Amino acid sequence: MANNQTIDVGTVTQAPSLLAQMALTLDALAQGEWWRVPEGDLVEVLGALGRVRHQLSRAEVRATAEVIDRGIPRDRCLTPVDYLTQAQGRQAPTPPVGHALMTVRLAEAARTLNGGPGLGTGPGGAQEAGGAVAQPDPAQNGAADGGQAEPDDGQAEQDAPLRGTLAAFDRAELGPSRAAAIVQFHDEVAPHSPPDALAAAMATINQGATDTFGPRGLARDALGIDRDPESVIRKHGWTDRQLRVVLGTSRKIIKPAREKEESERRGRTFRSLHSLPVGEDLTEYRLVVEPEGAAIVDAAISALSAPEKDDDGAADPRTPAQRRADALLTIVRRGVSAPEGVSQTTKAQVMVTIPLTALTADVDGAGITMTGHVLSPTTVRRLACDGSIIPAVLGTEGQILEMGHDKRLFTPGQHRALWHRDKHCSYPGCTIPPQWCDAHHVRHWADGGPTDLDNGALLCGRHHTYVHANDVTATVTYAGVTWHT
Repeated sequence: MANNQTIDVGTVTQAPSLLAQMALTLDALAQGEWWRVPEGDLVEVLGALGRVRHQLSRAEVRATAEVIDRGIPRDRCLTPVDYLTQAQGRQAPTPPVGHALMTVRLAEAARTLNGGPGLGTGPGGAQEAGGAVAQPDPAQNGAADGGQAEPDDGQAEQDAPLRGTLAAFDRAELGPSRAAAIVQFHDEVAPHSPPDALAAAMATINQGATDTFGPRGLARDALGIDRDPESVIRKHGWTDRQLRVVLGTSRKIIKPAREKEESERRGRTFRSLHSLPVGEDLTEYRLVVEPEGAAIVDAAISALSAPEKDDDGAADPRTPAQRRADALLTIVRRGVSAPEGVSQTTKAQVMVTIPLTALTADVDGAGITMTGHVLSPTTVRRLACDGSIIPAVLGTEGQILEMGHDKRLFTPGQHRALWHRDKHCSYPGCTIPPQWCDAHHVRHWADGGPTDLDNGALLCGRHHTYVHANDVTATVTYAGVTWHT
Protein backbone atom coordinates (compact mmCIF):
# COMPACT_ATOMS: atom_id res chain seq x y z
CA MET A 1 0.00 0.00 0.00
CA ALA A 2 3.01 2.23 -0.43
CA ASN A 3 2.76 5.20 -2.74
CA ASN A 4 5.00 4.43 -5.72
CA GLN A 5 4.76 7.90 -7.28
CA THR A 6 7.74 8.90 -9.41
CA ILE A 7 10.02 11.66 -8.09
CA ASP A 8 11.49 13.87 -10.77
CA VAL A 9 15.23 14.22 -11.21
CA GLY A 10 15.19 17.76 -9.84
CA THR A 11 13.85 16.59 -6.50
CA VAL A 12 16.56 13.92 -6.15
CA THR A 13 19.32 16.42 -6.91
CA GLN A 14 18.01 18.52 -4.01
CA ALA A 15 18.29 15.56 -1.61
CA PRO A 16 20.99 17.11 0.65
CA SER A 17 18.93 20.23 1.38
CA LEU A 18 15.65 18.31 1.67
CA LEU A 19 17.15 15.83 4.14
CA ALA A 20 18.75 18.67 6.11
CA GLN A 21 15.34 20.32 6.41
CA MET A 22 13.81 17.01 7.51
CA ALA A 23 16.55 16.61 10.13
CA LEU A 24 15.75 20.05 11.55
CA THR A 25 12.05 19.19 11.71
CA LEU A 26 12.69 15.89 13.49
CA ASP A 27 15.09 17.60 15.90
CA ALA A 28 12.39 20.11 16.81
CA LEU A 29 9.91 17.28 17.38
CA ALA A 30 12.39 15.39 19.56
CA GLN A 31 12.70 18.44 21.84
CA GLY A 32 8.97 19.09 22.00
CA GLU A 33 6.66 18.87 25.04
CA TRP A 34 5.18 15.47 24.29
CA TRP A 35 3.08 15.45 27.45
CA ARG A 36 0.72 17.83 25.61
CA VAL A 37 -0.11 15.28 22.88
CA PRO A 38 -3.35 13.23 23.33
CA GLU A 39 -3.07 9.43 23.32
CA GLY A 40 -4.79 9.06 19.96
CA ASP A 41 -2.35 11.49 18.34
CA LEU A 42 0.60 9.66 19.91
CA VAL A 43 -0.49 6.47 18.18
CA GLU A 44 -0.66 8.35 14.86
CA VAL A 45 2.78 9.88 15.50
CA LEU A 46 4.36 6.49 16.17
CA GLY A 47 2.72 5.08 13.06
CA ALA A 48 3.96 7.99 10.94
CA LEU A 49 7.47 7.61 12.34
CA GLY A 50 7.39 3.95 11.37
CA ARG A 51 6.40 4.92 7.83
CA VAL A 52 9.15 7.56 7.65
CA ARG A 53 11.71 5.07 8.97
CA HIS A 54 10.91 2.65 6.18
CA GLN A 55 10.98 5.36 3.49
CA LEU A 56 14.37 6.51 4.79
CA SER A 57 15.56 2.91 4.51
CA ARG A 58 14.41 2.83 0.86
CA ALA A 59 16.25 6.07 0.11
CA GLU A 60 19.35 4.80 1.92
CA VAL A 61 19.37 1.65 -0.21
CA ARG A 62 18.96 3.62 -3.44
CA ALA A 63 21.76 6.05 -2.56
CA THR A 64 24.03 3.16 -1.53
CA ALA A 65 23.31 1.33 -4.81
CA GLU A 66 24.33 4.44 -6.74
CA VAL A 67 27.54 4.80 -4.71
CA ILE A 68 28.46 1.17 -5.40
CA ASP A 69 27.49 1.45 -9.08
CA ARG A 70 29.87 4.37 -9.54
CA GLY A 71 32.70 2.39 -7.89
CA ILE A 72 33.29 5.07 -5.26
CA PRO A 73 34.15 2.64 -2.38
CA ARG A 74 36.58 0.78 -4.65
CA ASP A 75 38.29 4.03 -5.63
CA ARG A 76 38.75 4.80 -1.90
CA CYS A 77 40.10 1.27 -1.26
CA LEU A 78 37.14 0.55 1.01
CA THR A 79 34.50 -2.14 1.08
CA PRO A 80 30.92 -0.90 0.52
CA VAL A 81 30.11 -1.63 4.18
CA ASP A 82 33.11 0.35 5.44
CA TYR A 83 32.34 3.23 3.09
CA LEU A 84 28.72 3.37 4.25
CA THR A 85 29.58 3.33 7.96
CA GLN A 86 32.21 6.04 7.54
CA ALA A 87 30.01 8.23 5.34
CA GLN A 88 27.08 8.04 7.77
CA GLY A 89 29.39 8.44 10.76
CA ARG A 90 30.35 11.93 9.61
CA GLN A 91 27.11 13.50 10.83
CA ALA A 92 25.79 10.96 13.35
CA PRO A 93 26.91 8.04 15.50
CA THR A 94 28.39 5.30 13.34
CA PRO A 95 25.63 2.85 12.37
CA PRO A 96 25.98 -0.78 13.47
CA VAL A 97 27.87 -2.95 11.03
CA GLY A 98 24.82 -5.22 10.80
CA HIS A 99 22.71 -2.32 9.56
CA ALA A 100 25.31 -1.34 6.98
CA LEU A 101 25.60 -4.95 5.80
CA MET A 102 21.81 -5.20 5.45
CA THR A 103 21.69 -1.99 3.39
CA VAL A 104 24.57 -3.02 1.14
CA ARG A 105 23.02 -6.45 0.56
CA LEU A 106 19.78 -4.86 -0.68
CA ALA A 107 21.69 -2.33 -2.75
CA GLU A 108 23.77 -5.06 -4.39
CA ALA A 109 20.60 -7.01 -5.19
CA ALA A 110 19.12 -3.92 -6.85
CA ARG A 111 22.25 -3.54 -8.99
CA THR A 112 22.18 -7.24 -9.90
CA LEU A 113 18.68 -6.79 -11.25
CA ASN A 114 19.85 -3.76 -13.24
CA GLY A 115 17.40 -1.38 -11.61
CA GLY A 116 14.43 -3.36 -12.85
CA PRO A 117 11.15 -3.98 -11.01
CA GLY A 118 11.81 -3.94 -7.30
CA LEU A 119 13.68 -1.13 -5.64
CA GLY A 120 13.05 1.16 -8.59
CA THR A 121 16.69 2.25 -8.81
CA GLY A 122 16.31 2.76 -12.52
CA PRO A 123 13.61 3.24 -15.16
CA GLY A 124 10.99 0.53 -15.07
CA GLY A 125 11.17 0.02 -11.32
CA ALA A 126 7.46 0.46 -10.73
CA GLN A 127 4.82 -2.12 -9.99
CA GLU A 128 1.71 -2.68 -12.00
CA ALA A 129 -1.67 -2.75 -10.28
CA GLY A 130 -2.27 -5.89 -8.27
CA GLY A 131 1.43 -6.47 -7.57
CA ALA A 132 2.39 -7.73 -11.04
CA VAL A 133 5.92 -6.92 -12.04
CA ALA A 134 6.14 -4.30 -14.75
CA GLN A 135 8.61 -5.09 -17.51
CA PRO A 136 11.35 -2.49 -18.06
CA ASP A 137 11.46 -0.59 -21.33
CA PRO A 138 14.49 -1.76 -23.38
CA ALA A 139 14.98 1.71 -24.78
CA GLN A 140 15.05 3.25 -21.31
CA ASN A 141 17.58 0.67 -20.14
CA GLY A 142 19.94 1.55 -22.95
CA ALA A 143 19.40 -1.40 -25.30
CA ALA A 144 18.16 0.86 -28.12
CA ASP A 145 21.29 3.02 -28.16
CA GLY A 146 23.94 0.35 -27.72
CA GLY A 147 23.82 0.22 -23.92
CA GLN A 148 23.26 -2.85 -21.75
CA ALA A 149 20.68 -5.18 -23.30
CA GLU A 150 17.65 -6.50 -21.55
CA PRO A 151 18.34 -9.90 -19.90
CA ASP A 152 17.17 -12.98 -21.77
CA ASP A 153 13.96 -14.76 -20.88
CA GLY A 154 15.77 -17.46 -18.89
CA GLN A 155 17.62 -14.95 -16.73
CA ALA A 156 14.47 -12.87 -16.24
CA GLU A 157 12.59 -15.96 -15.07
CA GLN A 158 15.40 -16.85 -12.66
CA ASP A 159 15.44 -13.31 -11.24
CA ALA A 160 11.63 -13.05 -10.89
CA PRO A 161 11.41 -14.34 -7.25
CA LEU A 162 14.09 -11.92 -6.10
CA ARG A 163 12.35 -9.07 -7.92
CA GLY A 164 9.23 -9.97 -5.95
CA THR A 165 11.17 -9.64 -2.69
CA LEU A 166 12.54 -6.21 -3.58
CA ALA A 167 9.17 -5.05 -4.91
CA ALA A 168 7.52 -5.94 -1.57
CA PHE A 169 10.23 -3.93 0.22
CA ASP A 170 9.60 -1.01 -2.13
CA ARG A 171 5.85 -1.15 -1.39
CA ALA A 172 6.49 -1.07 2.39
CA GLU A 173 5.07 -4.59 2.73
CA LEU A 174 8.40 -6.12 3.76
CA GLY A 175 10.86 -4.65 6.25
CA PRO A 176 14.55 -4.20 5.35
CA SER A 177 15.83 -6.86 7.74
CA ARG A 178 13.49 -9.52 6.36
CA ALA A 179 14.13 -8.45 2.76
CA ALA A 180 17.90 -8.63 3.29
CA ALA A 181 17.61 -12.07 4.91
CA ILE A 182 15.66 -13.36 1.88
CA VAL A 183 18.20 -11.84 -0.52
CA GLN A 184 21.02 -13.52 1.40
CA PHE A 185 19.18 -16.85 1.28
CA HIS A 186 18.67 -16.50 -2.48
CA ASP A 187 22.33 -15.66 -3.11
CA GLU A 188 23.55 -18.58 -0.98
CA VAL A 189 21.36 -21.35 -2.40
CA ALA A 190 20.97 -20.23 -6.04
CA PRO A 191 24.34 -21.63 -7.25
CA HIS A 192 23.51 -25.24 -6.27
CA SER A 193 19.69 -25.29 -6.39
CA PRO A 194 17.45 -26.53 -9.21
CA PRO A 195 15.66 -23.46 -10.63
CA ASP A 196 12.19 -24.94 -10.08
CA ALA A 197 12.91 -25.82 -6.45
CA LEU A 198 14.39 -22.37 -5.77
CA ALA A 199 11.44 -20.61 -7.43
CA ALA A 200 8.94 -22.64 -5.38
CA ALA A 201 10.81 -21.94 -2.14
CA MET A 202 11.11 -18.22 -2.89
CA ALA A 203 7.41 -17.97 -3.75
CA THR A 204 6.47 -19.52 -0.41
CA ILE A 205 8.94 -17.36 1.50
CA ASN A 206 7.85 -14.12 -0.18
CA GLN A 207 4.19 -14.90 0.45
CA GLY A 208 4.69 -15.74 4.13
CA ALA A 209 7.06 -12.88 4.98
CA THR A 210 5.13 -10.11 3.19
CA ASP A 211 2.47 -8.05 4.96
CA THR A 212 -1.03 -8.08 3.48
CA PHE A 213 -4.07 -5.86 3.88
CA GLY A 214 -7.70 -6.79 4.51
CA PRO A 215 -10.80 -6.07 6.61
CA ARG A 216 -10.41 -6.34 10.37
CA GLY A 217 -13.28 -8.74 10.83
CA LEU A 218 -13.36 -10.19 14.35
CA ALA A 219 -9.66 -9.69 15.04
CA ARG A 220 -9.07 -7.53 18.12
CA ASP A 221 -7.00 -4.34 17.93
CA ALA A 222 -4.19 -4.82 20.46
CA LEU A 223 -4.01 -1.02 20.97
CA GLY A 224 -7.74 -0.85 21.75
CA ILE A 225 -8.39 1.97 19.23
CA ASP A 226 -10.04 0.60 16.09
CA ARG A 227 -13.04 -1.70 16.57
CA ASP A 228 -14.65 -1.33 13.12
CA PRO A 229 -14.79 -4.82 11.52
CA GLU A 230 -14.87 -3.22 8.05
CA SER A 231 -11.70 -1.17 8.49
CA VAL A 232 -8.66 -2.24 6.47
CA ILE A 233 -5.75 -3.37 8.60
CA ARG A 234 -2.20 -4.52 7.95
CA LYS A 235 -1.85 -8.26 8.53
CA HIS A 236 1.80 -8.83 9.34
CA GLY A 237 3.87 -11.56 7.76
CA TRP A 238 6.39 -13.68 9.57
CA THR A 239 8.57 -12.13 12.26
CA ASP A 240 12.34 -12.06 11.84
CA ARG A 241 12.63 -15.13 14.05
CA GLN A 242 9.94 -17.05 12.17
CA LEU A 243 11.61 -16.13 8.88
CA ARG A 244 14.97 -17.41 10.17
CA VAL A 245 13.33 -20.75 10.94
CA VAL A 246 11.76 -20.92 7.48
CA LEU A 247 15.01 -19.99 5.75
CA GLY A 248 16.93 -22.53 7.79
CA THR A 249 14.40 -25.21 6.88
CA SER A 250 14.51 -24.21 3.22
CA ARG A 251 18.30 -24.39 3.17
CA LYS A 252 18.16 -27.96 4.45
CA ILE A 253 15.40 -28.94 2.02
CA ILE A 254 17.16 -27.48 -1.02
CA LYS A 255 20.56 -28.88 -0.08
CA PRO A 256 21.48 -32.14 -1.80
CA ALA A 257 21.20 -35.16 0.53
CA ARG A 258 24.95 -35.62 0.76
CA GLU A 259 25.46 -32.01 1.80
CA LYS A 260 22.79 -32.34 4.51
CA GLU A 261 24.48 -35.35 6.06
CA GLU A 262 27.93 -33.81 5.78
CA SER A 263 26.73 -30.56 7.39
CA GLU A 264 25.33 -32.43 10.39
CA ARG A 265 28.45 -34.57 10.73
CA ARG A 266 30.67 -31.49 10.55
CA GLY A 267 28.52 -29.67 13.10
CA ARG A 268 28.96 -32.43 15.68
CA THR A 269 32.74 -32.16 15.40
CA PHE A 270 32.57 -28.55 16.65
CA ARG A 271 31.03 -29.47 20.01
CA SER A 272 33.13 -28.01 22.80
CA LEU A 273 32.96 -26.87 26.42
CA HIS A 274 35.48 -24.45 27.93
CA SER A 275 35.81 -23.01 31.43
CA LEU A 276 37.45 -19.67 32.15
CA PRO A 277 38.13 -18.02 35.52
CA VAL A 278 36.23 -14.77 36.03
CA GLY A 279 37.49 -12.61 38.85
CA GLU A 280 38.65 -14.27 42.06
CA ASP A 281 35.87 -16.77 42.82
CA LEU A 282 33.80 -17.16 39.62
CA THR A 283 34.02 -19.42 36.56
CA GLU A 284 32.56 -18.84 33.10
CA TYR A 285 31.58 -21.81 30.90
CA ARG A 286 31.37 -21.56 27.12
CA LEU A 287 29.43 -24.29 25.33
CA VAL A 288 29.43 -24.68 21.53
CA VAL A 289 26.95 -27.15 19.98
CA GLU A 290 25.18 -27.76 16.67
CA PRO A 291 21.36 -27.44 16.27
CA GLU A 292 20.67 -30.92 17.63
CA GLY A 293 22.67 -30.28 20.79
CA ALA A 294 21.22 -26.79 21.19
CA ALA A 295 17.68 -28.16 20.98
CA ILE A 296 18.38 -30.67 23.76
CA VAL A 297 20.01 -28.07 26.04
CA ASP A 298 17.27 -25.48 25.39
CA ALA A 299 14.48 -27.94 26.16
CA ALA A 300 16.08 -29.14 29.38
CA ILE A 301 16.83 -25.66 30.71
CA SER A 302 13.50 -24.17 29.62
CA ALA A 303 11.59 -26.80 31.58
CA LEU A 304 13.28 -25.76 34.86
CA SER A 305 13.86 -22.01 34.44
CA ALA A 306 10.34 -20.57 34.79
CA PRO A 307 9.89 -17.89 37.50
CA GLU A 308 8.87 -19.27 40.89
CA LYS A 309 7.00 -17.45 43.63
CA ASP A 310 8.03 -17.92 47.25
CA ASP A 311 5.75 -19.16 50.02
CA ASP A 312 4.37 -15.65 50.52
CA GLY A 313 3.52 -15.22 46.83
CA ALA A 314 6.33 -12.74 46.13
CA ALA A 315 7.74 -12.59 42.59
CA ASP A 316 10.93 -14.42 41.70
CA PRO A 317 13.82 -11.94 42.23
CA ARG A 318 16.19 -13.82 39.89
CA THR A 319 16.96 -12.55 36.40
CA PRO A 320 16.29 -14.86 33.41
CA ALA A 321 20.04 -15.53 33.15
CA GLN A 322 20.21 -16.49 36.83
CA ARG A 323 17.21 -18.81 36.44
CA ARG A 324 18.85 -20.53 33.48
CA ALA A 325 22.09 -20.99 35.43
CA ASP A 326 20.16 -22.47 38.38
CA ALA A 327 18.30 -24.78 35.97
CA LEU A 328 21.56 -26.04 34.49
CA LEU A 329 22.98 -26.76 37.93
CA THR A 330 19.77 -28.60 38.86
CA ILE A 331 20.06 -30.77 35.73
CA VAL A 332 23.69 -31.62 36.47
CA ARG A 333 22.93 -32.29 40.14
CA ARG A 334 20.10 -34.66 39.25
CA GLY A 335 22.26 -36.39 36.68
CA VAL A 336 25.20 -37.13 38.94
CA SER A 337 22.90 -38.25 41.76
CA ALA A 338 20.71 -40.58 39.67
CA PRO A 339 21.77 -44.21 40.25
CA GLU A 340 21.07 -45.24 36.65
CA GLY A 341 22.01 -42.07 34.86
CA VAL A 342 20.04 -38.89 34.13
CA SER A 343 16.35 -39.14 34.85
CA GLN A 344 14.09 -37.91 32.04
CA THR A 345 10.73 -36.21 32.37
CA THR A 346 8.19 -35.19 29.75
CA LYS A 347 8.86 -31.47 30.14
CA ALA A 348 12.58 -31.88 29.53
CA GLN A 349 12.11 -33.60 26.18
CA VAL A 350 12.60 -31.86 22.85
CA MET A 351 9.43 -31.28 20.84
CA VAL A 352 10.01 -31.32 17.07
CA THR A 353 7.50 -30.45 14.35
CA ILE A 354 7.94 -32.47 11.15
CA PRO A 355 5.68 -33.44 8.22
CA LEU A 356 4.55 -37.07 8.28
CA THR A 357 5.92 -37.65 4.77
CA ALA A 358 9.38 -36.43 5.78
CA LEU A 359 9.42 -38.63 8.88
CA THR A 360 8.19 -41.86 7.33
CA ALA A 361 9.24 -41.64 3.66
CA ASP A 362 12.42 -40.91 1.78
CA VAL A 363 11.47 -37.34 0.83
CA ASP A 364 12.99 -33.94 1.52
CA GLY A 365 11.94 -32.08 4.65
CA ALA A 366 13.14 -30.95 8.05
CA GLY A 367 12.07 -30.84 11.69
CA ILE A 368 11.73 -27.62 13.69
CA THR A 369 12.08 -27.48 17.48
CA MET A 370 10.08 -25.17 19.76
CA THR A 371 13.17 -22.93 20.03
CA GLY A 372 13.57 -22.63 16.25
CA HIS A 373 16.43 -25.07 15.61
CA VAL A 374 16.26 -27.02 12.35
CA LEU A 375 16.95 -30.79 12.34
CA SER A 376 17.09 -33.09 9.34
CA PRO A 377 14.63 -36.02 9.14
CA THR A 378 17.54 -38.40 9.75
CA THR A 379 18.33 -36.74 13.06
CA VAL A 380 14.66 -36.64 14.05
CA ARG A 381 14.22 -40.34 13.37
CA ARG A 382 17.36 -41.21 15.33
CA LEU A 383 16.37 -39.16 18.37
CA ALA A 384 12.83 -40.54 18.24
CA CYS A 385 14.14 -44.11 18.57
CA ASP A 386 15.45 -43.55 22.11
CA GLY A 387 12.69 -41.19 23.24
CA SER A 388 14.88 -38.08 23.27
CA ILE A 389 12.25 -36.11 21.38
CA ILE A 390 8.49 -35.81 21.09
CA PRO A 391 7.63 -35.57 17.37
CA ALA A 392 4.62 -33.38 16.58
CA VAL A 393 3.71 -35.01 13.28
CA LEU A 394 1.76 -32.80 10.88
CA GLY A 395 -0.91 -33.78 8.37
CA THR A 396 -0.94 -32.74 4.74
CA GLU A 397 -2.33 -29.30 5.64
CA GLY A 398 -0.04 -28.73 8.62
CA GLN A 399 -2.64 -29.55 11.28
CA ILE A 400 -2.12 -31.55 14.50
CA LEU A 401 -4.57 -34.44 14.83
CA GLU A 402 -7.27 -34.20 17.55
CA MET A 403 -6.30 -35.91 20.81
CA GLY A 404 -9.86 -36.50 22.02
CA HIS A 405 -9.44 -36.98 25.80
CA ASP A 406 -12.73 -36.62 27.67
CA LYS A 407 -11.31 -35.19 30.93
CA ARG A 408 -11.62 -31.95 32.83
CA LEU A 409 -7.88 -31.18 32.71
CA PHE A 410 -5.80 -31.04 29.57
CA THR A 411 -3.38 -33.95 29.36
CA PRO A 412 0.38 -33.43 29.00
CA GLY A 413 0.06 -34.46 25.35
CA GLN A 414 -2.62 -31.85 24.72
CA HIS A 415 -0.47 -29.23 26.47
CA ARG A 416 2.37 -30.01 24.07
CA ALA A 417 0.02 -29.73 21.09
CA LEU A 418 -1.15 -26.30 22.34
CA TRP A 419 2.49 -25.25 22.76
CA HIS A 420 3.13 -26.11 19.15
CA ARG A 421 0.00 -24.44 17.74
CA ASP A 422 -0.10 -21.21 19.78
CA LYS A 423 3.69 -20.76 20.25
CA HIS A 424 3.06 -18.33 23.18
CA CYS A 425 0.17 -16.72 25.07
CA SER A 426 -2.56 -16.50 22.42
CA TYR A 427 -3.94 -13.13 23.60
CA PRO A 428 -3.20 -10.33 21.06
CA GLY A 429 0.16 -8.68 21.59
CA CYS A 430 1.38 -11.06 24.34
CA THR A 431 4.58 -13.10 23.86
CA ILE A 432 4.84 -14.99 27.16
CA PRO A 433 6.48 -18.38 26.31
CA PRO A 434 4.24 -21.48 26.17
CA GLN A 435 5.96 -23.16 29.13
CA TRP A 436 4.67 -20.37 31.38
CA CYS A 437 1.08 -20.42 30.12
CA ASP A 438 -2.11 -22.21 31.22
CA ALA A 439 -4.36 -24.29 28.99
CA HIS A 440 -7.68 -22.42 28.98
CA HIS A 441 -11.11 -23.86 28.06
CA VAL A 442 -12.60 -21.33 25.61
CA ARG A 443 -16.01 -22.77 26.47
CA HIS A 444 -15.81 -23.64 30.15
CA TRP A 445 -15.85 -27.36 30.97
CA ALA A 446 -18.63 -26.74 33.51
CA ASP A 447 -20.79 -25.40 30.64
CA GLY A 448 -20.20 -28.52 28.59
CA GLY A 449 -17.01 -27.39 26.90
CA PRO A 450 -14.86 -30.38 25.89
CA THR A 451 -11.23 -30.79 26.84
CA ASP A 452 -10.11 -30.83 23.22
CA LEU A 453 -7.66 -28.83 21.15
CA ASP A 454 -10.43 -26.97 19.32
CA ASN A 455 -11.67 -25.70 22.70
CA GLY A 456 -8.27 -24.90 24.17
CA ALA A 457 -5.98 -21.86 24.10
CA LEU A 458 -2.73 -20.92 25.80
CA LEU A 459 -2.98 -17.93 28.14
CA CYS A 460 -0.47 -16.41 30.52
CA GLY A 461 -1.58 -15.89 34.12
CA ARG A 462 -2.50 -12.22 33.63
CA HIS A 463 -4.58 -12.76 30.48
CA HIS A 464 -6.13 -15.95 31.86
CA THR A 465 -7.48 -13.89 34.74
CA TYR A 466 -8.62 -11.11 32.38
CA VAL A 467 -10.45 -13.49 30.03
CA HIS A 468 -12.38 -15.14 32.86
CA ALA A 469 -13.19 -11.84 34.55
CA ASN A 470 -14.52 -10.26 31.33
CA ASP A 471 -16.09 -13.33 29.67
CA VAL A 472 -13.94 -12.85 26.58
CA THR A 473 -14.62 -15.40 23.86
CA ALA A 474 -12.52 -16.71 20.99
CA THR A 475 -12.65 -18.71 17.78
CA VAL A 476 -10.25 -21.66 17.63
CA THR A 477 -9.02 -23.42 14.49
CA TYR A 478 -6.12 -25.80 13.93
CA ALA A 479 -4.08 -22.76 12.82
CA GLY A 480 -4.55 -20.63 15.95
CA VAL A 481 -6.83 -18.57 18.21
CA THR A 482 -8.71 -15.33 17.43
CA TRP A 483 -10.00 -13.43 20.49
CA HIS A 484 -13.17 -11.29 20.35
CA THR A 485 -14.35 -8.43 22.56
